[in-house]
Order: sequence, then C-alpha cells, then structure tokens
Amino acid sequence: IQQENAADVVAAQPLHSVVAMTQGQLGSMVALSLQELLPASTPVVVVVSHVRVDRDDPAFQHPTKPIGPHYDEATARRLADERGWVVADVGQG
Repeated sequence: IQQENAADVVAAQPLHSVVAMTQGQLGSMVALSLQELLPASTPVVVVVSHVRVDRDDPAFQHPTKPIGPHYDEATARRLADERGWVVADVGQG
C-alpha cells in the first residue's frame, strides 16, 4: 500500500526489497521479545533469507497467495495488461 500511495513521489522498490524489510521488521520484533525472556548472556540473532526461483515456473500463472492491494476490476485488468501481472479477485480484507 505504501508503494502504491507514494508511486507519484518515489520509485517503487522491487519485491525482494519489500520482503526483506518485512523479514527484518518481524525478525526484530521476535528478537526483542526473546531478549526480554532469555538471560542477557544468551545471544539472539536475526537472519534475512533469500530464495531464488525460476521466473518461468508455471506456478506463477496460478498464484495461491496473491499479494498487493485490492483493485477495482478495470484497474486490475489495465495493470495486468500494462505490467504483465497475474491478478486475482480474492475479495477485500
């Protein structure tokens, strides 16, 4: 949502960067919680991971967990045509 709302102001970040930010934020929350629970001498480490996938994998044509904001049908079709996206109506919320 931040990407869409700021699209006229800043360039969109690639998906891998946004995923890494999410991993880092979640990892930080888990690490802080563990540091509160564990003795101070217990090290807590957060690792951001990367996965390489085949961009031609046919599974990308049938996503099981779509990501991103909800678009009205006309906008979804336009973005799919312009950007080569696979879009799905999974409802709002």
